[in-house]
Amino acid sequence: MVESLWKREYQNRNVLEIAQQGGALYDDFVRLSENLIKLGRKIDDASIHYKDTMKKLSEGKGNLVSRVEKLKR
Repeated sequence: MVESLWKREYQNRNVLEIAQQGGALYDDFVRLSENLIKLGRKIDDASIHYKDTMKKLSEGKGNLVSRVEKLKR
């Protein structure tokens, strides 16, 4: 009977440890997911700014490349 009680106590401790580790793992996973979402938004914003800057550099009337080429001629 004592051995059975010790086994149950040991199992209970393991269950608590697993629950704590699982909770910590879940919290870390949620934080990582949130950070990846934020990073994705920042990458999207950077891409938009890059495309806008490239348009100013080389597209449209009066772009910088054509103005520099005109100056060179």
